[in-house]
Amino acid sequence: MLSRTAFEELSFPSSLARSLRKIRMTGLDACMVDKILNDLNMYNEMLAEERMLEILSGISYRIKSIDSVKWKLERYKDTERDLRSVLNDLLGIRFIVEDYAAIGKYDFLRMVDLTAGKESDDGYRGIHLYFQKDNYHYQIEVQIWSAHDALFNIWAHKRLYKLGTGQIGRTIRQAYEKGLLKDEKDLDEAFYRQREGR
Repeated sequence: MLSRTAFEELSFPSSLARSLRKIRMTGLDACMVDKILNDLNMYNEMLAEERMLEILSGISYRIKSIDSVKWKLERYKDTERDLRSVLNDLLGIRFIVEDYAAIGKYDFLRMVDLTAGKESDDGYRGIHLYFQKDNYHYQIEVQIWSAHDALFNIWAHKRLYKLGTGQIGRTIRQAYEKGLLKDEKDLDEAFYRQREGR
């Protein structure tokens, strides 16, 4: 796991000059969206610097694409959610562990335990840790998956993410947990059967 200092170095400030917790999606205008997209481009440039590459060496990570950020902003534009919660993962880091018990406690990270599923369960399982230097910086999300959950989560991201197919994901997850689905081919076949209503 990265140190607090490493997370601070990887953090990126918003150019909106306001607390991200106080910006409601209903108040987001085109000028603010342009600033966010510019921030994303600058964040990409920062992460390409040698020091950042040293910190991230050997770690699975991604920065959200412009299209993905636009999709999220559009999805939540008429809600009262705050910008901090909507853009909680511009930088995403992923660790795969044999067992969730191996995860330590970190007083500088906020933990969200999704090992029993999300509130609106779509089959995804994991633990998310969040770091935010302050309310003027974008959050960094750390996804921790067990080796068992990794296969399903990677498959589900390709097939189900952004499709609003929670019930299908939940049903396929139940079959996966029973050991009826062993690999990506099995998961795909189950997905197509579910979509066709068989």
